[in-house]
Amino acid sequence: MKDKIILIYGDEPFLINKKIDEIINIDSVIVYDMEVSSMEDVKEEAISFSMFSDSKDILCNNCNFLTSSLDNKEYSEILIDILNKPLDNRLILIVNGKVDERKKAVKELIKIGKVFVFNALKDYEITKYIGEQFKKKGYQIDISTINYFQNYVGNNLYIINNEIEKMDLYKEDNVVTKEDINAVSSKAIEDNIFELIDAVVNKNIDKALKIYDDLILMNEDEVKLISILADQFRLIFQTKNLYNLGFSEANVIKQLDIHPYRIKLASSSHISMEEAKRFLIKLYNLDVSIKTGKKEKKSAFKMFLLEL
Repeated sequence: MKDKIILIYGDEPFLINKKIDEIINIDSVIVYDMEVSSMEDVKEEAISFSMFSDSKDILCNNCNFLTSSLDNKEYSEILIDILNKPLDNRLILIVNGKVDERKKAVKELIKIGKVFVFNALKDYEITKYIGEQFKKKGYQIDISTINYFQNYVGNNLYIINNEIEKMDLYKEDNVVTKEDINAVSSKAIEDNIFELIDAVVNKNIDKALKIYDDLILMNEDEVKLISILADQFRLIFQTKNLYNLGFSEANVIKQLDIHPYRIKLASSSHISMEEAKRFLIKLYNLDVSIKTGKKEKKSAFKMFLLEL
């Protein structure tokens, strides 16, 4: 049964998505966004059986009903019912944040399933991670240069891995120096990504397209940009929802376990909960259509920006 039930959670989206890519069968995956999908549909798919086709991977994103910030007893009860049935298909549940281990559904998942936790890395862990990634590619890099690289490109794992890939294309020898970093890495990437988020939130199409073009010149990937934008709109939705429920700022920060500055930015956004949810659905559909090969990522992402 452990091979049929998988729970992946934490607040490091890069590592979560990396694990998803490692385990899913892209040719037989069915994807649900649990902020908009029905748990009954998931149940029907999970317990279905076919004599004429292979088993499926059922990927459920945004299972927020497993956290302390959302209490959906109906979804929890349906999930427990699924867990008590023999499964031919594989159920993969994704939570962006902490699960509430007091909940019965979470206890059952931990008891009978495989659990992978990917929390945001601390500064020293990111330093270690950078060194390991360079080493995997066969490069020598000393700790001073690792620190220089980290200070130069920041702590976002998407950006770090993208910059290491660029370095791999550039380097002819196997020793990475500070001069290499100055020549190859893009210090402006993180600033541009934050500007893109701001432009999308404010529906400034011209600015968003200009920043997008700049990011493409820096070899940024559309799937990564979709993930970063979705994280921001999800935070806006969650923050405003908690405030509407009467939570104080301190309790919102505690519930979401996110830096207070990001909470302030999310709460002050003029985007409503309904608009944030609409953007999340659009980004979810965009992500699925790209990953399943239905749309070409560059034209699809540009169309998303044009339709802001």
